Amino acid sequence: MIAYLSKVLTGTYAHWNENHTSLTDKYMFGFEKYDPNTTIIAKFILVGCVRLMNYYVGPDRDKKLTSTKITNKQIRSINTSEYHKIYKHLFSIISNILCLRNPNLEEKCKIIFENTFGEKFYLVKDINEKEKLKSYIFQQGEKFAQSTKIIKIPDPIFAYSFFTLLTTIIKDVESQINSYIK
Repeated sequence: MIAYLSKVLTGTYAHWNENHTSLTDKYMFGFEKYDPNTTIIAKFILVGCVRLMNYYVGPDRDKKLTSTKITNKQIRSINTSEYHKIYKHLFSIISNILCLRNPNLEEKCKIIFENTFGEKFYLVKDINEKEKLKSYIFQQGEKFAQSTKIIKIPDPIFAYSFFTLLTTIIKDVESQINSYIK
């Protein structure tokens, strides 16, 4: 209860809502222009990104996922532009791994990414071996940590937790997409 009140009084929740939630709402609104299947894919990828963001840099983050404590002040230091960059990075990671697992998603993921972030989507083709995929995930985890500017690396606890959470979230996203798209 005290932690909740602290986040309310310090403005951590307000900051999250102003910066993060307004950005995700903007993305969701943009997804409505696609055909139903593409919209579903986009929304589930975004949900995966939101879950990762919440675990690491959200106001209710899990404090056991990094070696060092991340303070509410640090969370409030992330602005909308930085959240956008972090989302772009997470969206790329999840999209790439989904496309590796299901090449039929490549064109839709490309369209979603390029329309949402205004940049070319680069599909990573050489991660189809288990060890290369693991290496890719660990590298992207480090890049994610760097993009937050508040997760200190190297951090073995973060590296392991990011790998575990990302692979779990990707399985969930893939399962959700498959349940809606026949």
